[in-house]
Order: sequence, then C-alpha cells, then structure tokens
Amino acid sequence: MVFTWLFSNRSIGFGFLWGTILWLIMQVIWLPILGWGIFGSNITPKIAVATLILHLIYGGTLGWLFARNAGTASSESTGTSVSSERMNP
Repeated sequence: MVFTWLFSNRSIGFGFLWGTILWLIMQVIWLPILGWGIFGSNITPKIAVATLILHLIYGGTLGWLFARNAGTASSESTGTSVSSERMNP
C-alpha cells in the first residue's frame, strides 16, 4: 500500500527502485541494530549481495504486478477486456 501511494507511475523500474530503497534501509539501519554492522560486515559481506538480490526480486515482482494490474484496470474502465482484444483483430 505504501508502494502505490509513493509511486503513481507503477512499473518494474519503480519496483526495482523501491526494492533498492528498502535494501539500503535494511543495510544501514536494521543490520547495525542487530549487531551485524553496516552491510553485514561483521558477519560476511555476502549478506549484502544476497539480500540485494532478494530485494530486487521482491521490488521487480511488486512493480510488475502493479503495472499488470494497472493495465487490467484501464481496460476494464474502457469496457474492453484483454482476451476480447486478442480475439477481435
């Protein structure tokens, strides 16, 4: 819900940006609170890379789903559906 409020232009790119912002918050604020250091440097630097990949997957999926849903909502508002557009040339 915060994602849709922050980004009115929903796309995969904005989803990646959102995932990266959440990753930075985690690396700079949350991991030091846990005692793991900034970017998990007290444990292993691999944590930063692994969590970045997971956050990018999360953000990309979220952006893709919102973009897909926005496309469906716009076709519903015009009274057409995606399946009927494919069947009628």
